Amino acid sequence: MNPKNGSFYSSSECSKDAPKFMDEMALYQKIYDLKHITKTIRVNKEYFDYCKAQTNFLILVLYDKNGKVYLKENGVNQFKLLGGKVLAKESVRDAVKRYVRKEFGKEVVIDELEPIAISTNVFKYEEMEVEHIGLAVIARIDDEENFGKSAYLVNSILPLVNQFSDRCILELFEKRFSNMLIDNSNEFQDEEIEVNRRYQSRYRLHNNIVKKYLLTSKRKRKQELIQIMSEKANGCSRFLDVSCGDNSLLFTLDYSEDFEFVVANDISWSQIELIPRMKDVYFTNHNAITFPFKDNAFDFVYCSNTLHHMPNRVSLNNLLDSMLRVGKKVVIYEIEDPNVTGGFPHYLNKYWYRGFLKDAGEEYLSFDEFKKIIINSYKGRARIKFSNFRNIQGNYMIAEIEKL
Repeated sequence: MNPKNGSFYSSSECSKDAPKFMDEMALYQKIYDLKHITKTIRVNKEYFDYCKAQTNFLILVLYDKNGKVYLKENGVNQFKLLGGKVLAKESVRDAVKRYVRKEFGKEVVIDELEPIAISTNVFKYEEMEVEHIGLAVIARIDDEENFGKSAYLVNSILPLVNQFSDRCILELFEKRFSNMLIDNSNEFQDEEIEVNRRYQSRYRLHNNIVKKYLLTSKRKRKQELIQIMSEKANGCSRFLDVSCGDNSLLFTLDYSEDFEFVVANDISWSQIELIPRMKDVYFTNHNAITFPFKDNAFDFVYCSNTLHHMPNRVSLNNLLDSMLRVGKKVVIYEIEDPNVTGGFPHYLNKYWYRGFLKDAGEEYLSFDEFKKIIINSYKGRARIKFSNFRNIQGNYMIAEIEKL
């Protein structure tokens, strides 16, 4: 799908370059506050002819949890970022993985990937010119041993980065990383990612066996829930699933005719890998506490079973603020504390979700606590409606928040 009114080129031009990559860039311009960096270069005819055969490229900032970035030597006391051209049929993540694999000689786990800028190189020869459109992304990896001696703090190395666009991108990264640290705990993020990655095979068993024979769609009253959420989503066209996990209700809703796209997000890419790829769905893996999306980028923000994963009330309030900032309507669907509900939901949570799947979330709320927190967070900023939905898994608390 080409997001409406967002493509850089016509469909005929897309077909000969990197359509997946370009579709994603078109979407990214709608949902992220991307900076634009333009550089104009005069070249000779031979180089100009070479440039005409290339169009899309990637600039990559690899960083670790301490904010150190990976840089390549580019001459004596000169450094540059990773990157290069994008191949046909590559998505943004495909291109990132290829360059990381090429640089380190092995597969390296990428924990979070975020676009931060559109970079345009304009090559001129006499009265002719050609543009190369590129995307700058930042990607966090936890395999710090790969960095070796090539890891640097931005403020210590910036004067030695000789490419104009690389310097601009590193300055953007430094600002973004500082903002991440203000609202977020790396320890909480690391724990979520590590648990999901370590027990990915158990989640596959959960999807293929337990959901098929025990926690069936009928027992979970899924069709009734789809109907309820479709009504709440009526009239919306841009959707965000805050933490899709290994599944997403948003994929199954009845959408209006002006539907544009669904963005399915999760803090762990290992969870997203369990979801079959489908048309009109784009995947991101940000920490929802520090969403990098534009204000009001989405008409409908859906948050399912995420509040109990917040390690403390500060993180919880930051999450609630983050969702209302990027969305015009927020619907929160959260299971009530299984210890309050009792019965089968209590044992299911204790022995299966917490015991076998090692679910990291444990800060459950009662319905009264849920209402109080939502009201205190959104009072004066939104209209709020509460309801609930019961199925085999327990009592689900629903808050529908519409921004004033």
